[in-house]
Amino acid sequence: MIVKLTRKTNLINYALLGVGIAAIFFSLIPLPFAARESYDVPKFLNLFNESFVVPVGKVHKTAILHGGDLIHIYFVVTSGGNLDVDFFVMDELNYFEWGSHESYSAQISLSRTTSYDHDFTVPQNATWYFVWNNNFSSTVQKSVTANISKHWNEEAYRDVTVYHLIVPAQYARYIEYLGIILVLVGLAMAGGRYAIKVKTPAMPVPANWKNALKSKQRLIEYWKKVKETIHLFDDIIVKYEIQWSAILLAIAGASAAVYSSTNTIVDSSLLAGIVALTAFLISIPILIKCWFYYELLEEALRVAKNVENAIFNANADKIGLTHKLTQISTKRLLGITFFGWTILVPFIFLSLMSLTLMVYYLSHFFGWVL
Repeated sequence: MIVKLTRKTNLINYALLGVGIAAIFFSLIPLPFAARESYDVPKFLNLFNESFVVPVGKVHKTAILHGGDLIHIYFVVTSGGNLDVDFFVMDELNYFEWGSHESYSAQISLSRTTSYDHDFTVPQNATWYFVWNNNFSSTVQKSVTANISKHWNEEAYRDVTVYHLIVPAQYARYIEYLGIILVLVGLAMAGGRYAIKVKTPAMPVPANWKNALKSKQRLIEYWKKVKETIHLFDDIIVKYEIQWSAILLAIAGASAAVYSSTNTIVDSSLLAGIVALTAFLISIPILIKCWFYYELLEEALRVAKNVENAIFNANADKIGLTHKLTQISTKRLLGITFFGWTILVPFIFLSLMSLTLMVYYLSHFFGWVL
């Protein structure tokens, strides 16, 4: 039974450590993944790219464009007079109205400019006119170099390696905290188990001790061994409970110090809760071990009583201290010596205090209403 319990405890211990380490790893370390990434490839088409002469009059170029097209317009007057022209960009309807000297609207209207280098976004589908006008000059023609091009982006895809967390980013912090808690729980269980891993004293209880111990002398020798076992159990129980009570008290005090050590209430309360949880989890295997010792002590007291009865023929006047102590036990696991139970009670109190502190600290972190 004890072997099976130990195996289960080991399995739980390893599972907690494994899951905790995995949670910390996957919440902190981005892993590489193959992915397809889209990117824009710039494209352009020259609507026209040429040099021409603007006479005493006008020159226009046309293009059928769609709303939203991005057009880059560049020109420069290279020779003639003051190196200037009027420049207009307008749709077909407004071009003819402008030519008829009627009211018109131009998207771009420049007077006596030498150069131009800007983008133009087409407002609607239409045939668009790009006009260089030299009517203000009566004799001098102008030479112009112009480039008008249409620009757009085409979406393409490429294989890339991206790094990201396996866990959802919005929960990574909480998964990391959970991993830390699980690792601490696993370490606490392992530490507590090894801390109380002492050799259990042998309890010499034959299957049929009455038949095995025929003579009174052998009974007395056996009775002495049983009493030695009782004293040994007393020593172990008292020593471990005092030592671990001091450790639990120190850890609980450390959690309170951590809680009040910083102004950042979220971080300090979480860390303090983890420390208090560690103290509580350390206390559990120690309580189990001490409880197991109390069971053995109960058995030793029972055997001592029976051996005393056999030695002294149940003479109440000759029954020793061990028998009187046995009479104190009113329940199965309470048949212990004077100091054992009085030391176990404060230990249980410290264990419950650690649990209470853990709930209090973590309630601040998670915003629980208690």
